[in-house]
Amino acid sequence: MWFISYRSGVVNVPAPAVSPENLLRFQPFNNQSEYAFGSSFDRNLSTPNDPARWQQVYCPTDLRFNGMSYPDQISGELTVSFEHRNRLASWSYSDSGKKDTPETGTQYRIKVYGELGTLVHTENTTDKTWTYLEADEIAESGLGRLNNHLRVTVETFDVNLDEAWRVLEWESDRV
Repeated sequence: MWFISYRSGVVNVPAPAVSPENLLRFQPFNNQSEYAFGSSFDRNLSTPNDPARWQQVYCPTDLRFNGMSYPDQISGELTVSFEHRNRLASWSYSDSGKKDTPETGTQYRIKVYGELGTLVHTENTTDKTWTYLEADEIAESGLGRLNNHLRVTVETFDVNLDEAWRVLEWESDRV
């Protein structure tokens, strides 16, 4: 477990009742120094008794629109791509947990809002790439042309719950 801090010092975490499944060892590290792991302190922490958070599938990483990471402008048809993440597989912070396969039951819902602010398309997918074909956008825009401004959301949800808990959002103009 990583806690990012840009200040020096050790955070004093009060210890609730002891429970082996909640035992953590904190190793403070920041730009001032690193606290030796052997000297670090153990703490038992309780999480809220709400299973909803840990039961939800994990959001994707490396989200791109027309091959770019959150561009201000795009041209042509819209392509949305990302990489799966899977907390149940080996995980690396260096690549943000990119995996070839998502957690079991993961589904993505891509919503496209046109320049009038209205929802013009919803796509449910398990794939890592989706393209909003130019002809489809023209037909669905209500304008008879491509939208000059788009807002796109990528929701992540478990197919058994069909309720998105994680939403990534992006807006762009089209040139």
